[in-house]
Formats: sequence, structure tokens, C-alpha cells
Amino acid sequence: MPKKIINQIKKISPSLLNLILFFLTTLAVLIIVFYQLFVDKNYRFLNPKKFLQPQFLKGLLKGNRELEVNSWEELKNKNIFTSLVFLSPNKDKAALIREDNNDFILSISQGGENKTKEIVFNSLKKLNIIQWDKDNNRLYLAYLDEEDFWNIGIFNLIMIEENDLSEKIKPLVEKINFKGDKLTTSIEPISEKIVYPECDPNCHFVVFDLAKGTKNSISIVDETNEKNIMVVSLNFFDEKTEKIIYEIKTKDMAYIIDFSSYLWHYIYLKPTPDNLIEIKGIFVDSLGNKKLVAYSKLKRQTYLYDINDIGLKVIEDE
Repeated sequence: MPKKIINQIKKISPSLLNLILFFLTTLAVLIIVFYQLFVDKNYRFLNPKKFLQPQFLKGLLKGNRELEVNSWEELKNKNIFTSLVFLSPNKDKAALIREDNNDFILSISQGGENKTKEIVFNSLKKLNIIQWDKDNNRLYLAYLDEEDFWNIGIFNLIMIEENDLSEKIKPLVEKINFKGDKLTTSIEPISEKIVYPECDPNCHFVVFDLAKGTKNSISIVDETNEKNIMVVSLNFFDEKTEKIIYEIKTKDMAYIIDFSSYLWHYIYLKPTPDNLIEIKGIFVDSLGNKKLVAYSKLKRQTYLYDINDIGLKVIEDE
């Protein structure tokens, strides 16, 4: 060390030097302790990138609040999103799909006018509703064509009003290689992005940007960080919280990851040979927090996995 620096240090009074050292040591200890307080449900430390995200820090400032549902009977009386019926953003329309003699029928009901329109699709192998668009007048649909490719398109309700069904679905994404009865489902009306699975042959998720028309690939992970996954089932995605919920049925496991492939939850769907846990849907509490609802018939227990953050609540049947 240069003599000049040594002489400057010697000029500092011992009391001031001790005070500086004490302050720096205390600050370092507080940072380490504060960081170690926040681990996920599997006792892994949150990485700094995740730890410093505004959404995560906002959750810390708000604090933990108890869920207002304390029994299965109460929960059953709530509106649980199951991807069977889709309400429009303004809550004035409802859409669902039913199958009749190999035809798929899209039914759209308008509450205020008390009428239902039905559109028949007779050249598709599968048809799913992904979700409403935020504009309240369009539906995003996923459909399996005769060549066994999945496609994503838009159905515009204005065509119903004008009785023009010459082009029922306007294609957005075509020729998606995926084997499954359902492609993807959004929890809330879609604003900017659609997430869907694709396998070639290893599976991954694709985030499709509607405005830019770009695709961003997301790795599918499991609890062992295995990335060569050949079979997957996407249950739900949530654009607002940037979360994806999916199952790997060959492992009897379900997972919640974010758009950066960070694993937030993994769920045993068959913890014992006779105990099957079934994913029921999504519950949104009065604070707007989303919970993944799973149920064990054997244990008579309902499990609520926090989608917005890390957390699990267990409800016993009465």
C-alpha cells in the first residue's frame, strides 16, 4: 500500500475509524439477513434479478393478507375460472364451445339482449377458446386443422352482426406442432401477448407478441431442471403476472413458472398411489390476487397456490 494512503489513514481518529467500520459491518450483515429472509417454498434463495423486481418489492410493502375463504363450501360458491365459459371484459357476453356430431359450435350469449348466436365449424378436428380480446368484440381461438397442426386466430363478433361468416377465423399463428386436446388458455382478456406450447420434438413455450408479430421462446422446466421435455399440457397463462401453469402428466406433476422460466411452484398431482390431486381452476380474491385451485378427494383438502407470488393455503373440507 502506498505510504501516502497509509499516512492519510493514520490521520483519521480511532473513534471515527471504528464508527465507519461498525457502520459498514452492520450494513453488510443487514443486507445478508434481509436477503436470506426471502426464499421460495422449496427453500431456494431468490436470485437478485427476481428479488429486485418492482412487483415483488411491491408485494413486500403491501404485506401478507389472509384469504377471505376458509372452507371448501365457501370457495365453491365463488366464481372459479375453469376455461369452460368465457365472460367478455365488460361482462355483457359469454362464449363457450360444444361439440355435436363432429362439428364444433361456438355459442355467444348477450345478457342484455337475452339472445344467443351459434356458429358451426365443420372442418376442424379441435376448437378451443383462448380468451376474449380486451376490446370486448373479438375472441382468440385455437384450432386443430385436418393436417394435425394447431393454429391461432381471431373471431370478430362484428361479422355476426353483419351476417358475414365467409371468413370465420382470421389466422394469426399457423402450423403449430403440438399433440394435445387443448392448446392454451388465458386467465384474463388478452391485451398484448399469447402463450402457447410447441414441440419439435422437445417442447417449449412461445410468447407471441400481437403488436409486433414476434415470438419469444421459453424453456419448459421441472423440479429437476430437466429441459428435454417431450410431452406437456398448458393449463393457463396470465399475461398480467407473466405466469404459466402447466402439467407434465408423465411425471404426475404441475408447475408454475414465469416468462423467464423461473420456477415458482411445483405440485405433486399424485403424492401417493391412492391420492390424486386435480387442478380445478383459478380463483381471484377480493384483492385481485390469483390462486390456482387444486383438490384432493382422498384427503378432502383444497389447495390454493398463489400465482401472483409465493404461497400456499390449505382448506379442509367441513
